[in-house]
Amino acid sequence: MIYIDPPYGKDSMGEFAKTHYNNAITRDNLLSMLYPRLTLARELLAEDGVLFCSIDDRNQAYVKCLFDEVFGEENFVATISRVTKKGGNKGDYIKPKNDFILMYFKNKEFVSKEYYALEEKCEKIDKWLEEFFLGENRRFIKGEIPYRSKLESRTNQRYYIECPDKSLIIPPGNVFPEIKQDGAKVTPLSNDDKCWTWSVERYLQEKENNRFYFYETDKSPFLNQNGEKSKWGICKKIFQSEILDQQKIFLTTLIDNCENSQATREVDSLYLSFSYPKPVNLIKNLMKVSSQKDSIILDFFAGSGTTGHAVLALNKEDGGNRKFILCQLNEKTDTTPNGIAYDVTAKRLKRIMTGECYDGTKPEKWLEENEPYGGSLEVYDIDSVANFETTAGQTPFEVIDETLYGKEKFSTVKEKIEWVCSNFEKTQKYLEESDLNKGRGD
Repeated sequence: MIYIDPPYGKDSMGEFAKTHYNNAITRDNLLSMLYPRLTLARELLAEDGVLFCSIDDRNQAYVKCLFDEVFGEENFVATISRVTKKGGNKGDYIKPKNDFILMYFKNKEFVSKEYYALEEKCEKIDKWLEEFFLGENRRFIKGEIPYRSKLESRTNQRYYIECPDKSLIIPPGNVFPEIKQDGAKVTPLSNDDKCWTWSVERYLQEKENNRFYFYETDKSPFLNQNGEKSKWGICKKIFQSEILDQQKIFLTTLIDNCENSQATREVDSLYLSFSYPKPVNLIKNLMKVSSQKDSIILDFFAGSGTTGHAVLALNKEDGGNRKFILCQLNEKTDTTPNGIAYDVTAKRLKRIMTGECYDGTKPEKWLEENEPYGGSLEVYDIDSVANFETTAGQTPFEVIDETLYGKEKFSTVKEKIEWVCSNFEKTQKYLEESDLNKGRGD
């Protein structure tokens, strides 16, 4: 399986489209950059392999035409819609709340339809909770906390929530509703006055369905009605019926419960900063219908490393032995002085695999709810050198270090030359004679 989330907004396009990270890209940049990569991706896929590509509404039609050219329109499976957020009011004429995923087979003739059908039964979950509501028992697991400390203050989202002992809780801040009752709201004065992720109207609707789970904790980030630290925590319930529906996502070509807010929390919990990450659950869902337990998963726009994270998480869930290959241009920005690959991608994988970073620091927030996944991580920095370079100290035979490939230092130049020529032949770019003659007067 291959999953890609290409930089269709702003990003560096690499060799085939010279732009900078902070510059807006044009559509021809995007298509020119994608074409050679998709051609190579198709060669890498197994005959029954599948490729997924995340894309926005603005570029979806153009990118699909490119995929049709590379993979063949007959291998197009579906355009899957993903719900990116439930709230928010951004947008001029409509409120955009979804993006798209293009799904293509390498060769549909080699694919069994049954292989891509999810089992219509719930996965085994060890942490089921149960409640009696409106005359029937409902099973559920604990979901997201309806609060994010980095969310800017918004009108209609700072209000009291009533706890089981009738006390009230509210996010940190300096202003409080005058009326001390459930749902009473106040307008934040600054971003120091934090808010819930849901509007008060949405909260009251969800409350009617008994959507919230309260628990006592000495680490609550919330305040009570007296401005003191509360003893209560709160999270959303995810019901068994919803998980069953999620298991059938490809029957309706709609993916829900994989919102962007999840991805932001996942990155934040690992003390990393990255714009527009994808949620782990999204990639897990794609793998469940397109991979086996020993598959290799490739992502050549790795970004924050979500795909690698998802592979490790799914392996832990089902005992799989999937492997991942992630590629990321090491673009340097103000927040990633050593490059994205080093400061975000590799650090994320290191932290979730071992429970600590290269410098020994630990992601305590993530470790509160997770155990390290284990596994082996190898990080390579890929560089290039011209095979016609003759400058002393910069020739391929001097730049390529055999010790990085498990070899002892060669004792003679002849041995080194023979090894380089025999092992690096497939890394060369070959040009047709017609290409070489282009532009020549003769």
